[in-house]
Amino acid sequence: MHVVSDTSPLSCLASIQRLDLIQQQFGVVHVPTSVAKEVMRHPSSRAQASLQHAFDLGTIVENKKADLEPLSLLLRRTLDQGESDAISLAVKCRSDLMLIDEREGRQIARSLGLRLTGTLGILIRAKFEGSLTSLEKAIHELHENFAFSLSPSLVETALREVGER
Repeated sequence: MHVVSDTSPLSCLASIQRLDLIQQQFGVVHVPTSVAKEVMRHPSSRAQASLQHAFDLGTIVENKKADLEPLSLLLRRTLDQGESDAISLAVKCRSDLMLIDEREGRQIARSLGLRLTGTLGILIRAKFEGSLTSLEKAIHELHENFAFSLSPSLVETALREVGER
């Protein structure tokens, strides 16, 4: 399975020390250079160390081919560089899945025919697979450690889906 990621899912999982879920669920995740640089500017030194370890292990692989692709340059009119490059890489490599959280980026990626999941989807899958004991606790940690917020109705729906409500 070929998977490309934007910054947010990797940063979020690093914030709660759960990058292991990337390796468990996908094996390897590819990122463009701009995303590699963004994730390594994570505000937490602990998360940075976790991300560096994932790069060193080959769980996260930098792919330099997406930089300055015509699609990426076009997408930069609307999205930031990391999202633009990640979407461009996913399209170019015909990825099986793209990891992305931001609403506008998801809409554009979907319109280009990409199959998507995000941080919450990864956590839900981990809960179903038994790799995560509490989705509610993980969501709380994301909010506390990284100021990652989800709508209360989405959180309620997710918690009901995994049987925590």
